[in-house]
Amino acid sequence: NRVYRSEAALHSRDFSPEGFQWCDFSDWEQSVVSFVRKGAGGEMVFAVCNFTPVPRFGYRISVPEGGWWRELLNSDAAEYGGGGVGNFGGAKAEPIPNSSWHALTISLPPLGMLLFKLERPEALPEPVAANRPVSIPVTLPEPAKPPLPEATRRGKK
Repeated sequence: NRVYRSEAALHSRDFSPEGFQWCDFSDWEQSVVSFVRKGAGGEMVFAVCNFTPVPRFGYRISVPEGGWWRELLNSDAAEYGGGGVGNFGGAKAEPIPNSSWHALTISLPPLGMLLFKLERPEALPEPVAANRPVSIPVTLPEPAKPPLPEATRRGKK
């Protein structure tokens, strides 16, 4: 209940088709289904369920956006009495060639469900154009003064 209440993507569009998107419902051979819930503010939570007693390591699955997907909930976590098959906090979605989708490579626990939240990066500064000069402030030490000639020292002529 805590995760459901804290993640707007899971409840803010409950009665709207824009709040749900299937990712994969056709992997009947391995009994895995996945979908994305979308919040009104653009947030996304990805759910994937493994309905077999077999863990799936290195399982590649499609998600609609690239970036870091942080693991919010793992029904197989030790704190829930599970075996602890998980993803060390999340996974990075890589682009799929010739597709607008991205792929996560994850570990699916047996008879388990995982929830991932897309972490959107903060706005990055504009890169400096390659043909534009860049000025970098540099502080140089004072140059050493050369010693005075022997004849000009006090007391010597």
